[in-house]
Amino acid sequence: MPQFSNHVMIIAGASSGIGAAMAVLAAAKGAQLVLAARNATLLQEVAARCQEKGAAVLVCPTDLTDASQCR
Repeated sequence: MPQFSNHVMIIAGASSGIGAAMAVLAAAKGAQLVLAARNATLLQEVAARCQEKGAAVLVCPTDLTDASQCR
């Protein structure tokens, strides 16, 4: 059984680098994901990779430096 089944993970900066790698790894381990990042196009690409691993994914294009987008 996957290590993160029945867990929801929120990953900021998920469109590239460490954030994207964490998202794909968590998806492979059974996590449900909420992915946030500024680049919506790259974020959708990472979400598709996670969905291929069987994860349920909610994509939230967000600039975390803008407090109004974090509410």
